[in-house]
Amino acid sequence: MVTLRRSLPPLNALIVFEAAARHGNLTAAGAELCIAASAVSRHVANLERDTGLALFVRSGNRLELTAAGRRLAEAVATGMGHVRDVLAEIKRRAAVQTLTIGCSYDIAHSWLMPRFRSIAELVVDRQLRVITSDTYENFDALDVDLSVRYGDGKWPGFAAVHLFAEECFPICSPALLARHPELRDASVDILLKFPLLQLTTDDWSGLKWADWLRELGAELPVVKGPMFANYSLLLLELAAGRGLAMGFAHIVDQLLADGQVARLSDRSIRSGLGMYAVYREADSEQIQPVVRLLAAAHDAGAAKVRG
Repeated sequence: MVTLRRSLPPLNALIVFEAAARHGNLTAAGAELCIAASAVSRHVANLERDTGLALFVRSGNRLELTAAGRRLAEAVATGMGHVRDVLAEIKRRAAVQTLTIGCSYDIAHSWLMPRFRSIAELVVDRQLRVITSDTYENFDALDVDLSVRYGDGKWPGFAAVHLFAEECFPICSPALLARHPELRDASVDILLKFPLLQLTTDDWSGLKWADWLRELGAELPVVKGPMFANYSLLLLELAAGRGLAMGFAHIVDQLLADGQVARLSDRSIRSGLGMYAVYREADSEQIQPVVRLLAAAHDAGAAKVRG
């Protein structure tokens, strides 16, 4: 096995080289590192000898990077910078003891926050932080301990625990259904007489109105209707009785139980995808209790709604 120690030049030489490359001056690099300019020159010369590369073009104390030197300087800065950031994050977590959960705004509002108190009671030794984003790449950050994501459960480098499957059906306000009882188990022709409320985001790959209409036998390339930036805004328009929406099981269950929205069909459509609790496998021991709580809280909540 080729170890890092055997395959890399001495780390102190790389660190001195990075400082010299950044300053372009032996004296300035030496001042930063608290060593003499001659020592900087010696480290750089040793590195060039070890690598067999010309890293600088010298003009007195002034240094100009060669093409090879520029690539190596970027690599050293990136690699050492990553080590620095990881160490800083480890120290920050040790000092602050924060547990950060990431999810979309809609999941936070409709699903996570009703469970927040239970999580807080479980992790009394840490400060809870919730962040929201519709771009899952933001949840790959080192300071995010756990995220709730939509997908197939496959995120490279992360463990994923299934929380619930995606299931959809049409909904509207109880008042609108009372005025238009024909909406119950409505055909495509009847549904299209009403505004079909939709989400604007291009990133949303979940089930849509087109999927429901296709289930009824219609092939519509474009579904027209009012569009909203998030599901919470869409539900406000729905509650006002100004349109129909696709209801997502487990997201609108409590609204259904409270009589705030009405389901228009006992049928559902499913995508085979769902919501997952996602975390780094290296953090499994610390995160698993929260994941188990979320899964158990979801099952208990779903059973309560069904009951």
